[in-house]
Amino acid sequence: PDCEILISTPSAFEQISEDHMNALPNLKLISTTSVGVSWIDLEAARRRGITVSNQRGVNAQSVAEHCMGMMFSLSQRITEADRKVRAGGEFVSDDFEGFELAGKTLGVIGLGDIGSKVAKMSSTIFEHIVGINKSRNPVEGVEISDLVSVLSHSDVVVVAVPANDDTEQMLSTEEIKRMKPGSLLVSISREHVIDKEAVLKAIESGHLGGFALELDKPVSIPADDPYFQYDNVVVTPHSAAETAESTSRYQSMTVENIQAFLSGEPIRVVN
Repeated sequence: PDCEILISTPSAFEQISEDHMNALPNLKLISTTSVGVSWIDLEAARRRGITVSNQRGVNAQSVAEHCMGMMFSLSQRITEADRKVRAGGEFVSDDFEGFELAGKTLGVIGLGDIGSKVAKMSSTIFEHIVGINKSRNPVEGVEISDLVSVLSHSDVVVVAVPANDDTEQMLSTEEIKRMKPGSLLVSISREHVIDKEAVLKAIESGHLGGFALELDKPVSIPADDPYFQYDNVVVTPHSAAETAESTSRYQSMTVENIQAFLSGEPIRVVN
């Protein structure tokens, strides 16, 4: 109860609420080992005079590379082929015909730290990159557009938006219908950004050529989840940021946040 600095991660708290803060009367700093802060009552922290610092950019490179891997997995049907080989079933190579990303259009919904890195890495592969940037600030190599245009013109759509009230169910039935037949959807955002039922119906009908997503942490899903009924759905267990480099940055940025706060010049302040 005499804690002055709290270091935490969303896997430890469903929410850091005002009740938690009231139980820690000496609390001055919350340093979160995450980028997202939707699980912290920022307004309550502001009222209490508690500084909240996050770790913006800590995992951007790792998550962007993971996103690229999911794109290649879907387009070349790598994960699907691996499953079939391991199962020992009869198959021939042309059972897994995919398509090249070269010459195609990539759409990036959310051009923050992660989305902009995905766009940069993709610039040597895709012929055209379009995207949505809430700030409308220019991003090198990306044509800033609107949601309708991005969905209707892209062969691959990457979703990299933060979790908040504005992005909940951002892509549902009508939005997915606007996507090109056979296109791929890759999401490294929180699950509730995309309507699960809508995307599975699009996979079932063949309108979507594939879907890849990162699960929310620390929530697991059952073995009979509808996602697993489809070979062209790739699911990862919130593992995109789990690299040696990212882990090292989580540690060093936590120390930086605390040192900066103690010096009277806090950094990465979100409230």
